[in-house]
Amino acid sequence: MDRGCEAAQGDGAVEARGRESGLKSGEQRPRGYVGRFAPSPTGPLHAGSLQTALASWLDARAHEGRWLLRIEDVDTPRCTRSAALDIIACLAAHGLHPDGAIGWQSLRRRRYDAAIAKLLALGRLYRCDCSRSRIAAALRRGGWIDAPHRERPYPGLCRSGMRNGGEGALRLRLDPGEIVWEDRQMGSQVETPALSIGDFVLRRADGIDSYHLAVVVDDEADGVTDVVRGDDLLGSTARQIALQRVLGYRSLRYLHLPVLRDVRGEKLSKQQGARALDARDAVPNLQSAVEALGLGRIGEGGIQGSGESGIRGTRDGGIGSIRGVRVESILAEAIVRWRQARIAVEPVIGTAARLGSWGRGGVRGGMRGEGRGEGRGEGWTVTSCSTKADPLGG
Repeated sequence: MDRGCEAAQGDGAVEARGRESGLKSGEQRPRGYVGRFAPSPTGPLHAGSLQTALASWLDARAHEGRWLLRIEDVDTPRCTRSAALDIIACLAAHGLHPDGAIGWQSLRRRRYDAAIAKLLALGRLYRCDCSRSRIAAALRRGGWIDAPHRERPYPGLCRSGMRNGGEGALRLRLDPGEIVWEDRQMGSQVETPALSIGDFVLRRADGIDSYHLAVVVDDEADGVTDVVRGDDLLGSTARQIALQRVLGYRSLRYLHLPVLRDVRGEKLSKQQGARALDARDAVPNLQSAVEALGLGRIGEGGIQGSGESGIRGTRDGGIGSIRGVRVESILAEAIVRWRQARIAVEPVIGTAARLGSWGRGGVRGGMRGEGRGEGRGEGWTVTSCSTKADPLGG
């Protein structure tokens, strides 16, 4: 097997092959809150990915839970070991350290093989050799109109045969019916994946496992209870819940946050040329991320704006500080503000907490700093890590 973005054995970041389950022999699955950040190592960490990492870290700390780091390098042709190690180092420079060993999807093929075997035994997978052009032509005949960022549903061309052998991708046969779930930010969500996306691919024709298979299997095996991620993945949640149910997995809680957007309104991403973060600028990077999350400005020369934590920055300079503010002080204050933002600490599984107005104008009525949300902060633009409300409401 191509092990992809696997770190060298001496760097302390790789799980041993004997830990495919994610647990040591005799170890019990952790109880309570378990969150995670799962970057794909296709490029360096940028402002948008730091914001997501920080949000997931803050939520875990506010719940007094564990925060895991998983390198999503399952798509081996697209990722690099150097990018993975750069991401790990950049997170550490920003004070975001995982609880426990770092997970690497390129070392977890046996997990995914076991899930595929179970789904085949249940009669839920079939081979599909449809090309993109064939799918597009079938959709056009049915009146489908393409639009930017609109996902094409699979029209079920290979479903009738339910072929398991031979060449082609493996698709999950979805049941009809709605998936209803609660997002802590977006509220109640209803989707019918069988209609909106159709049977989706779990293993590609080239043998590479899909993001959806890997993330669902890993979240279950790692004991993850809460997923905090960007709202660009909101549309992936229903299909992931559908797969969880077919495999008999636990239900998770979800919190989808507005992603950072560039000046054109596009999601800030590596594919769009987002600028890599400089670890030497950890303090201003964190200040911008905290502010973009609607938690206000943690200013230079000390912690400002809370009045409750009593945390003050030291004045020793260096990479981890700027004008008296240290990474540790920013993170500690951000935890206080996260709790103040009415992100309730509740039982992990059950009725989800709501975020109130956060994400729709920031904490208690507006984002502090450059450009206030004015009740419309669904997405954020970023220029050199400064933030302002997207006038389109994103």
